[in-house]
Amino acid sequence: MELGRGREFHQVAFALNSARNCLRLIVRKKRIKRLLVPLYSCEAIIDALQAEAVDVIPYKINADFSPALAGCQDDYLLYINYFGVNSRNIEKLLQTHPRLIIDNAQAFYSQPVENIDTFYSPRKFFGVPDGGYVYCSENCAKEKFETAISYDRFEHLLKRIDMTASEAYPAFKKAEEIIASDPIRKMSNLTRALLSSINYAKARTRRLVNFAYLHNTLSAFNELPLDLSADDVPMIYPFLTNNPALRRNLIQQSIYIATYWPDPAKRIPADSWETYLVSNLVPLPLDQRYGKEELDVMIGMVMDNLLK
Repeated sequence: MELGRGREFHQVAFALNSARNCLRLIVRKKRIKRLLVPLYSCEAIIDALQAEAVDVIPYKINADFSPALAGCQDDYLLYINYFGVNSRNIEKLLQTHPRLIIDNAQAFYSQPVENIDTFYSPRKFFGVPDGGYVYCSENCAKEKFETAISYDRFEHLLKRIDMTASEAYPAFKKAEEIIASDPIRKMSNLTRALLSSINYAKARTRRLVNFAYLHNTLSAFNELPLDLSADDVPMIYPFLTNNPALRRNLIQQSIYIATYWPDPAKRIPADSWETYLVSNLVPLPLDQRYGKEELDVMIGMVMDNLLK
């Protein structure tokens, strides 16, 4: 394969085989035994912390995705930069929680803050099979992990080109299961080569243009008041609406709509804000593969459902 010889976006970060293992490394280096974690989070986070015998202390979030906390400044706190649009909340937390860990898995372009432990998941933004980046306030350079091998995790990515998304989905689930069971390893040479071949500036611009286009049309119907900061580059367009049929109808028309996340439903009260998000948030795709033509098709489908 002839891949471009560019540079990784997070070239000074410590590169591992997954974001969850980046979190595990932070926990080990900081010797964390107790961590405040939002109820609205992926089960992968909980699994990673349990693997490191960390006592998980759940906390709720407010309607603006900020932590609903009183005190707790002495505890380590994990904050998720939800959908890549919550940098302003991080700026506020930096003033009150010195023991902050930032989960930027959904915010690839957000810049790390000096001496604040932060990790990223490039496969949320780009077509790579695995990988994670971590900025740790403790020195990781001397860590002697094996290098991962990832050539056998490409089936879903290759099928997605030759076949449909639904036909590639079983292979995607299989790859996810492998990643979930992987020990901490360094990022594979293949994944690093792919991440050195991406036009990051072009992808960033396209995502921002697509976000603005969707927001200009849908903001009047969106229950979330979205306002990007200069550091925000969204993963998806988070569209919140009390319309239970919208997600189902979009999926039936081959618009892939994820759920963030189905797992918390087992851990959170049925009448909570977090449960409302799980049930009613419709993450609309806006990534660099799409332009105005594709977005217009999706917007038309959304409006058809909203105006019925």
